[in-house]
Amino acid sequence: MATSVQTGKAKQLTLLGFFAITASMVMAVYEYPTFATSGFSLVFFLLLGGILWFIPVGLCAAEMATVDGWEEGGVFAWVSNTLGPRWGFAAISFGYLQIAIGFIPMLYFVLGALSYILKWPALNEDPITKTIAALIILWALALTQFGGTKYTARIAKVGFFAGILLPAFILIALAAIYLHSGAPVAIEMDSKTFFPDFSKVGTLVVFVAFILSYMGVEASATHVNENEQPRARTIRWLCYC
Repeated sequence: MATSVQTGKAKQLTLLGFFAITASMVMAVYEYPTFATSGFSLVFFLLLGGILWFIPVGLCAAEMATVDGWEEGGVFAWVSNTLGPRWGFAAISFGYLQIAIGFIPMLYFVLGALSYILKWPALNEDPITKTIAALIILWALALTQFGGTKYTARIAKVGFFAGILLPAFILIALAAIYLHSGAPVAIEMDSKTFFPDFSKVGTLVVFVAFILSYMGVEASATHVNENEQPRARTIRWLCYC
C-alpha cells in the first residue's frame, strides 16, 4: 500500500507543470520570423487561429484523453478508436514527420540566437559546428526524457519562465517605456492594418504559419493519468492553458 501511495505521488502533475508543458509544446520559435513580418494583423491572425484551431483541438484532446480505455497511446489511440488503426498509424506518422522537420528550423533559430549573443559566428555559419551543436542539444533533450514526466515538467517550468514569461514581461516593459517616451511607432495600428487582405495568396500562406504555431496542444493531454482526478481536471486545465 505504501508503494502505491508513493507511486501515486510520483505521478502527480501540478497545474503549473501541465501549463508549462503545454506552453512549451505550443510556442514554437520557428514561427517567430513570420510573426515579425505580419505587422498589426498579427493580432487578427492569433485570434482567428485560436478560435478556429487552438480551442477546438484543445477541447477535443481533453475529451478524448479522458475516455475510459483511451488514456494510453495519445493521438494514435484516439484516431484508432475513432477511425480505425490504419488512420491511427497515419496520424502518428504525420505527427512524427511534422515534429522531425520542425525540430530543424527550431534548432537553427536557437543556434542563430546563441551565435549572436555569444558572438560566435561559426555556430551559425560553419556547417560542421552547427550540426554538432544541433545534435548535442537534440540528444541532451532526448536523454532527459528517460527520467519521466517529473523531469520534463521541471525543464518545461524553467523554459517557460526563463524563455517565455520573463522575455515577454521585458518586451512589454520596454515597449511601454518606448511609447511613453513619444518615439515614433513603425507599425500602423488601425482597422485597415488589423484585417489582412485574404484575396492575396500570400495572406493565406501567412495564416497557415499561425495555425502551425498553435499545433502541439493535444500532446500534453497524454499526461492525463498523471493528474489527480484526470477526468475532471484535464478539460479544465486545458481550458486554462
